[in-house]
Amino acid sequence: MKNLITIIALFCCLTTVVAQPGRGMTAPFPISNLKEIGIKGRVKEITEYTYFKSIGEDEVDTLKKPYKTVSTFDALGNELTETKYTPKGIVISKLMFDYSQKQQVIVNQFGYNDQLANKLILTYDDRGLLMESVQYTPPISAPVFKITFKYDEKGNEKERMLYFSNGQLAERTIFSYNDKNQKTESNSTAFMANQTIKTTFSYNRGNLAKEEVSTNGSLISSITKIDYNKFDQHGNWLLEVYLSNIGKGLLSGIQDKKIIRRTILYY
Repeated sequence: MKNLITIIALFCCLTTVVAQPGRGMTAPFPISNLKEIGIKGRVKEITEYTYFKSIGEDEVDTLKKPYKTVSTFDALGNELTETKYTPKGIVISKLMFDYSQKQQVIVNQFGYNDQLANKLILTYDDRGLLMESVQYTPPISAPVFKITFKYDEKGNEKERMLYFSNGQLAERTIFSYNDKNQKTESNSTAFMANQTIKTTFSYNRGNLAKEEVSTNGSLISSITKIDYNKFDQHGNWLLEVYLSNIGKGLLSGIQDKKIIRRTILYY
């Protein structure tokens, strides 16, 4: 599928998040296209090892056992499965992608007990652009959430609308891009919370390097920086250092740091 943007972050929780190239900041969103995550080459499998900084630690301890995510792809670059493991090797969740329906992708999420936790139905237009994402959460048979998407003439997402199951508009997001078609800004309005969120993005070598979030037009609520220190022969990063400073007010001083190492197998 072409230009798959983001899917609603309700596999984990309802929150205002924007997907970016590179996997470090897109955790709740299943993504089923290698181009969308900025991967070059005919990739068969990606394994990511994530090390988190624990409370009281100044640095990330990479000698500890990491969390692991294994993603598999077909020869066309479509994601087939994505499985997340605890440091002890216990499965946290597994996504399975079904491409058997024309202009649709069905994503099933299974929990640690192999029970179906969520189901997404993604609908595309003739250009291969994602037009609608609908989430179902068993045992509820009716849709829980729905997102609709609009694009500019270049195929860049320009608007995203999130609706509750009763049809009420929950959130509206508008996107801006630079001349390289990189997303530079998003502006979201969460209607029930009466909150506006502005996010700006900057890049290095085509990878997201910095994200800055401000709420209600004033305080910066978070600044996230990503460094890429190692690349393979295809130009795909193998080592990512993620540093996020949260808040310049009540949450001032909270810092999130993690290191992601990954291995990539090619066809």
